[in-house]
Amino acid sequence: MAVSKMKKLTAAVAKDDKRRLTQILERLSCVEIEEAPYVDPDAEPKAERPASTEAEEARLSVLKLENTIKKLLPYRTEKEGLFAPPQKITFAELAVTDERFERAIKAAEEADGLFVRLEKLKADTAKIKSDIDMLEPWRAYDLPLHADGTKQTSVICGTFPVNVDTDAVCARIEQQISGFYFELAAKGDSAQYVAVIVHKDDEADMLALLSQNGFVRLELSTFTGTAGEAIERLQHEQIRIGDEIKGTTDRLEELAAEIPEMRRACDILRCKAVRAEAERKYTHTKETVILSGWVPERAVEKVTTELEKFDCAYLLADPGPDDEPPTLLINKKPFSPFESVIGMYSLPAYGTFDPTFIMSVFYFVIFGLMLADFVYGLLLTVGGLIAIRFFHLGNDMKRIVKLFAICGVSCMIAGVLFGGYLGDFPVVFAQNMLGKTIESPALWFDPMADPAKFLVVSLAVGLVHLLFGMGIKFYVLWVTGHPFAAIFDVGSWYLVYAGIGLYFLNPTAGFAVAGVGVLMLVVSQGRDAKNPIVRLGKGVLSLYDIVNFVADLLSYSRIMALGMASAVIASVINIISTLFGPSIVGYILMAVILVAANLVNIAINLLGSFVHTSRLQYIEFFGKFYEDGGRPFNPLAPELEYSEITE
Repeated sequence: MAVSKMKKLTAAVAKDDKRRLTQILERLSCVEIEEAPYVDPDAEPKAERPASTEAEEARLSVLKLENTIKKLLPYRTEKEGLFAPPQKITFAELAVTDERFERAIKAAEEADGLFVRLEKLKADTAKIKSDIDMLEPWRAYDLPLHADGTKQTSVICGTFPVNVDTDAVCARIEQQISGFYFELAAKGDSAQYVAVIVHKDDEADMLALLSQNGFVRLELSTFTGTAGEAIERLQHEQIRIGDEIKGTTDRLEELAAEIPEMRRACDILRCKAVRAEAERKYTHTKETVILSGWVPERAVEKVTTELEKFDCAYLLADPGPDDEPPTLLINKKPFSPFESVIGMYSLPAYGTFDPTFIMSVFYFVIFGLMLADFVYGLLLTVGGLIAIRFFHLGNDMKRIVKLFAICGVSCMIAGVLFGGYLGDFPVVFAQNMLGKTIESPALWFDPMADPAKFLVVSLAVGLVHLLFGMGIKFYVLWVTGHPFAAIFDVGSWYLVYAGIGLYFLNPTAGFAVAGVGVLMLVVSQGRDAKNPIVRLGKGVLSLYDIVNFVADLLSYSRIMALGMASAVIASVINIISTLFGPSIVGYILMAVILVAANLVNIAINLLGSFVHTSRLQYIEFFGKFYEDGGRPFNPLAPELEYSEITE
């Protein structure tokens, strides 16, 4: 209903009370801390702003802990329920690092070490498997692998492509080198494995001749014993590592049971960072800390009650001309979810008009007209209430879900008026599945049968919306001490539009009323110009704004367009779903198609209705009066992801 008035708080407390004060302000959650002004640096004692890294360290710890939790999630033996409630935590628990916190941190540190060890074990397993695969073809080779020759000879092991004739290769080598030994150890699907023993003096020539036939040398001397012995040792090591991996995995599953405690620790660290960031904004002297911030007027009493418990000095004052107070919207519960729509645009500047109440009424109506279907609205409302009741949603997400749940009621009302029950499903079902012809169940009219009437309704809603926007501007100008501007800048246009409407009932009266409005505009709209000719010219040119008004009004035809789009798509779905006739298979297919296709339809048109309803507020409605630029009120408060406060 209004933008909350703010009081500027300045307080000085003993340095020993700094932490306790911060914790109390966090619990109150109604004081926004800002950078406190420095004390005169030439004064004694000199003021300083500590360069603490406590907040940064806490944030880094949160990131590290979140990463550990993410890696531990697959090791949970007991899965979390879909509707698992958030953990309960008290303000006292948020302020200390108790035994539970320390246990969670130690568990996370142990898990991090086990993850590092597990990665190494997996890498070792892959290496062993690779080595075994490499040695397997050499199992029949009975020479020790580490024996790469004698004083006079060299052993060369390697592979030939599978299509190479090794006998022919040996024959060609014999023509150039005498006194060598050639053994085909194995022949696989992709390679032939050979060992060659040659005199050291002939080693280089042998390698050259072998390479001409696609030979690739293998380094096997890193293994000891024969290939069979090396494989056996590797297999034993593989079993040992497998047991260690199993033990490590079992321990990680045990540590995964500590995930709730780790999440609790995350929230404690987040709040620690928030408090440290707030304390960073204090000004410190030798004996005191000075804080500056903003308090909503309605929270002044409880803040002063807490401050009185300290040995401190404080001052609460109205904002000065150079101050930039934050904006806090105050609306009753049914309308507060619509504050999120305003927040996505821009909050009103401090001290200006809060349009939430009036905007929410029009948003409710327009959204319902765009998604005018009883079943769709029922799904939105029931689904939203279930999500709010059973899911742990953040404040911003909860507001959006509440908004959709409220707008679902509007969709149901419009669905009853226009006969929207999964589009025209009752009519199509009766015709295609029951062989009967029934009328549309619309209480007012069917937009599919009378789209022109739906267009008139859309434009009528738009006209009322725009006139209300102008009325707000009139009110704001009047209460801020500008009655002349209210009457001549807004009231004159009311006369023009009223005269145009009256013209269709009584042309003479309508022309007279509109003429008075036009005269007021021509006389007043150039009043800032000193030259009378320029003044008159500006007054005449101001009449062009009627074109802008008509353009804004025509924008509301999108209400009809969105409403017709969802209805037409639903009608097509109904026709397709009933094509198979009144049989068992037909009913089954109808149910499947109806559920799947309508879920897609509601998702698409829900997004479209949300976007275009918001657009009509932002462009057409707000454009008439809105003064944006407010920054959101951001009080010192617990930053919780997994927990909720309990006293």
